[in-house]
Amino acid sequence: IEPPDDGRTHYNAGDALEFGLVLIGRGIDHLAYFLFGFERLGRMGLGRGNAKARLERVEALRPWEPTGTVIFQDGHVPPSAEKLPQLSGAEITARAAALPDSLRLTLRTPLRIKSGGDYICSIDLSAIVRAICWRLDALATFHGQGPWSASHRELAELARSVRIENAHAEWVDWERTSTRGEEPRSMNLGGIVGRAVLHGVPAELRAVLVAGSIIHAGKACVFGHGALRLEPLQ
Repeated sequence: IEPPDDGRTHYNAGDALEFGLVLIGRGIDHLAYFLFGFERLGRMGLGRGNAKARLERVEALRPWEPTGTVIFQDGHVPPSAEKLPQLSGAEITARAAALPDSLRLTLRTPLRIKSGGDYICSIDLSAIVRAICWRLDALATFHGQGPWSASHRELAELARSVRIENAHAEWVDWERTSTRGEEPRSMNLGGIVGRAVLHGVPAELRAVLVAGSIIHAGKACVFGHGALRLEPLQ
């Protein structure tokens, strides 16, 4: 689940809350269940005040395009709804090849990664690349034909050769409430947010980072943690 970029934590009655949903592998076939789940969540109530909400509109977005095709509107699926667009590994590789080797990396949501037994508190590109590789490997094993064949160690070492400038990161505490069990429980899942400029990023490393910008990295990805943005310098 991808939260909006505006960082808002309070919404008034009538405000629209826009968020993204990334479905991977066999999850793509279960879109209807996700829509049903979001409708139920709206009726149950969101946030600490259990504010009631209505699932109003869903768009299927094509990769790296800001708008898409409406596939759900006010409780109905339009007759013109298209098949969900899907992103392949070849498209990720092509996207990476088209990017320059100097890029801006932004950690949009808390990144929760351990290195050496402790959570990282600065932008450690090698640790980030390693975490993306682990996630790619797990997703390939579960949804694909088997483990991802790339060398995690070599890619992590390659990340150490990248020159990093203007790096800034800060730890952000993020609290959620688990409704599993008899009583609700509060859980703190903090991580770092920030940005950095990367110089001399080779194509194979760009491909890993582009993949990470789609699938997220680190712990609590399903809650929207570890969202990365990779873009050329302006």
